[in-house]
Amino acid sequence: MSDLYLGKDNKKVIPGSKDSQSHKSKSIFSGLAFKGAPVSEEEFKRHYQEYVARCSG
Repeated sequence: MSDLYLGKDNKKVIPGSKDSQSHKSKSIFSGLAFKGAPVSEEEFKRHYQEYVARCSG
C-alpha cells in the first residue's frame, strides 16, 4: 500500500507535508458513531478495501 493518501480535494498528499499536517488535525470520523466493540487493528486493515469500495466519493 502506498504512503500517499487523498486529501480533502482528492489530490494525493505526501505524509509530513503541510497538507498532511492539516489532514491529521481533522477527524475523518466527525459526526459518526460505531455500534459494538472496536475490531482489532489487523481486522480493520483486512477490511480496508471493502471500506474503499463502499465510499461514495
